[in-house]
Amino acid sequence: MDYKKFFLPEFFLLFLLVLTGFNNYNGALDKVGFQWLYLSLLNIIFILFLFYKGNTFSFKYFFKNPIIFFFLLFLIWSLLSFFYAYNTTEFILVFSRWFLVFISIINVTRLFYSYENRNQSFIFILISALIGELYFSGSTFLQIISLTNYDFSYANLLKGVTGNKNITASILCFKLPILFYSFYRYKNFFLRSFLFAITTFTIILLFAISSRAMIISIFAIYFLLFSYIIYSYFKSLHTTSQLKLIGFSSFAPLILSVFIFQSVLPQNQNIDLFSRASTINVDDSSTSSRLRFYGHALTQVKNNPIIGVGLGNWKFESIKFDKESISGYTVPYHVHNDFLEVATELGLLGVFFYISIFGSFLFILFKLFVLDSNNRFFYFTLFLSSTVYFIDSNLNFPYARVVNQVLFIFIVSIVLSNYFKLKSIK
Repeated sequence: MDYKKFFLPEFFLLFLLVLTGFNNYNGALDKVGFQWLYLSLLNIIFILFLFYKGNTFSFKYFFKNPIIFFFLLFLIWSLLSFFYAYNTTEFILVFSRWFLVFISIINVTRLFYSYENRNQSFIFILISALIGELYFSGSTFLQIISLTNYDFSYANLLKGVTGNKNITASILCFKLPILFYSFYRYKNFFLRSFLFAITTFTIILLFAISSRAMIISIFAIYFLLFSYIIYSYFKSLHTTSQLKLIGFSSFAPLILSVFIFQSVLPQNQNIDLFSRASTINVDDSSTSSRLRFYGHALTQVKNNPIIGVGLGNWKFESIKFDKESISGYTVPYHVHNDFLEVATELGLLGVFFYISIFGSFLFILFKLFVLDSNNRFFYFTLFLSSTVYFIDSNLNFPYARVVNQVLFIFIVSIVLSNYFKLKSIK
């Protein structure tokens, strides 16, 4: 590696972005507000830097790109909901966040585009953030097992730098495929040993947190990865030695983590992920609440399929549906499904634009996978990470979580920058 070409100003600016979840929120009651402010100020720095540098990136690539096109349509349709939203203050708040994500994608794509080592920097930055997240969450886990046998009732203590264990599980699981690729990509023995260790520890923490959305994500990752290995073998996308390396980098840490984690559990418990996943049933309070929220959202879409209730206003409309089940002052703040929530607020056309953003992303990712044969496994790992985000979007609300949105910005931007670079070369 040419370090003079790697540690450029672009690298440090991108590194500041991934630190969004680590920043000190100065005693604010809700750290999310401070993190959105941090992201806003960071984008001002991005714009000033790109203006000073005189970036030669052509914006014609952006406006012809389907991701940007559908994102713009989504923003325009969202903006129109200002005129019928019940609470305009909440509309302004949520719209400003969506607009900030859009601007961030443009800025980060331009930073990646002008950066020769964009893929390596993408990996290095995310793994660096992962190490910090493992420290804060993992140190608590190690303290617990040093005092007693681990029990799943301790899972809420493992939230680390985030607001709760589900967010921590989602950002750890998102980076898991990146670790697989890093082991495959870099051949240094000591680096591979280190990557193997943190991959194993990441999986152990995911077992310990035992978030059901992430358990589903882990099953999806390994099923897709196994299918990819089989497909690659018959289509000769990789050599046999490469496929063995891919299999070892992913499945060996999984097997080892199962044995290690089983040793810290009491004898009357076991790491049965199938049993944990099967607890997603209508009798479970968390699951029944989600199903109730989904039913309310579908009813709202049926009653108002065209325009919805206005961006950011489902939290007010939901009270009417859930008033018989509300305990104290706890209201159904989110649907726990980003797509259904967008449908309730912006109608079927709004959710069509929103889904089209993801569809366009997968289409471009597939084109890169086909055209750039030297980096096929890299693009497949990005697909695995995007699968984790998609699953989380269907069971939680990552669109409202800054740390999840930063990962969304990162993955969309690295795909766009590689796609634009490939087009410019051609």
